[in-house]
Amino acid sequence: MLYSKDNGCATSSGNGLSGYLIGNSKLKPEININKELGFEFSKDAYLASLAYFRND
Repeated sequence: MLYSKDNGCATSSGNGLSGYLIGNSKLKPEININKELGFEFSKDAYLASLAYFRND
């Protein structure tokens, strides 16, 4: 159990300022793979960049 303040948790008083968070033990952790490739070129007053991002 985790106590959270000012994160929009609903409370019994309905003020939405604090509350307790209870996790779900049946959930499995999220696994992902991220790939990013970037290039940047700068010469005199010119600047160019290119980036590629993939989230599997």
